[in-house]
Amino acid sequence: MAQNCIGRERRQDNFMSHRKIQSRAALFPKLNIMKKQGKKIVFARGCFDFLHPGHIDYLTKAKAQGDILVVWVNTDQSVRMLKGESRPINNLNVRMAMLASLEAVDFISFFKDEEGLEIVKKFKPDIVAVPQISSLYLKVIKDYGGKIAAIPVLRKYSTSQIIKKILKNYGSKEKKCAHHRQ
Repeated sequence: MAQNCIGRERRQDNFMSHRKIQSRAALFPKLNIMKKQGKKIVFARGCFDFLHPGHIDYLTKAKAQGDILVVWVNTDQSVRMLKGESRPINNLNVRMAMLASLEAVDFISFFKDEEGLEIVKKFKPDIVAVPQISSLYLKVIKDYGGKIAAIPVLRKYSTSQIIKKILKNYGSKEKKCAHHRQ
């Protein structure tokens, strides 16, 4: 019985059919056509574990750098490596579905953290939007003539801070709301 519930849950949160969510194999040819049409392609990347105003600000500013914004989302395994075993809160499908609802986002795909540089090398986007400039990325992007858009993060928003606040306010049994008590 539990297996059926798990199977149903997986089917319910499979959002891969959303038109903005694309595999690399499907995405790269589309982006190549758009590039040939003179569109400026912007890449942004991140975990986007618990969507908040800081993410929306980052992605809106990234979109303003060009015509087409492609958001690369870290895989669940990649998020665990970067943020710890208790993360991500939301699985990859859910995170991509949330991003797909944002007007600024044109396409979404996923990557393992170690693949990020290879994706940039392979496609050569016009602009890579980043909160922090990595010297390795900077060299690769400058070598092919691309640009980096440094977009500062809104420090007052972070998924880790939101999780800490939730745990502080709702983490113990004593702090649970009365309607959650049994």
